[in-house]
Amino acid sequence: MTSPIICRNCGNGATVEAVSRKEKIPFGCVNLKTSILRCTHCGKETELESDGAELARQIKEAQRASVRVMLESLKERDVSAAAIERAFGLSPRTANRWKQEGEFSASSLALLRTLATFPWLVEVAETNFDLDIAEATLIGAAEQVLAKHGIDAKLVEATPTQPSNNVIHLSTARQQVRPDNMVIVAEA
Repeated sequence: MTSPIICRNCGNGATVEAVSRKEKIPFGCVNLKTSILRCTHCGKETELESDGAELARQIKEAQRASVRVMLESLKERDVSAAAIERAFGLSPRTANRWKQEGEFSASSLALLRTLATFPWLVEVAETNFDLDIAEATLIGAAEQVLAKHGIDAKLVEATPTQPSNNVIHLSTARQQVRPDNMVIVAEA
């Protein structure tokens, strides 16, 4: 015969219930199944020790699903798996192994999350990370984000007589000195 479960908070009777909760992970979520101790008197809930192996399995499955989502998102943005492999010097069919077989490391998952967030980094990698191209690509991506939010932004090459003429004009009229001879004009 099992002894009754006692609430640690008030000392009265409690029950154990299985619950599911959604936990957000980058580019997906996982339904974690755990057990809680719920006091029928004071309402206090305490999560019970969960099975670590089962939790790890659930997280790994959610990561596999997120890999498929990220690769599909990149494909929709015209960034192919082959382009990623070429740009970052990965062996052929690596992205396919990530997607189909669920074989990926923490570093490959971090790379995919970064590329899904900033897909223009593939272009930068294709140029062997040339700093001038990287900066121009970043500014172009920023212009697209600003345009998406209704702000007309234009990049203008400047030939100033002194570095203090390099400014970023925003709708708030804030100015910032830019030493790289670039002027960004953004108008709301």
